Amino acid sequence: MAFGGHKGSGLSVLIDVAAGILSGNMPAAISESGFGNGTVFMAMDISRFAAPDLFKSVASQFQGIMHNAGEANAVLLPGEFEYSIKCTREVDGISISSGVRDNIDETAKQYGVSLTGLL
Repeated sequence: MAFGGHKGSGLSVLIDVAAGILSGNMPAAISESGFGNGTVFMAMDISRFAAPDLFKSVASQFQGIMHNAGEANAVLLPGEFEYSIKCTREVDGISISSGVRDNIDETAKQYGVSLTGLL
């Protein structure tokens, strides 16, 4: 069962069906791949539901509440982890495991590609 018990499970099913069918990849239980990976993006005009300034204010309050729940960095909102990784990689570069590095080296040798100065 997904996070949140029966309510989280229901939300998970709704998203899987919508994303699977709308993307053409099929829901996970029906997908030939056995796992499905449909994605659906939704865009909403917030001003049709609430005043944009009110929405931004409430969203900011919500963000503060979530960030102050538990230990520091224990609760991240969608996209925050990825943004943190992106910032780190822009400074430090992308870490490559030795196994991946070996595969890259082997493939480069196979095709006569020099990696000097690249990795």
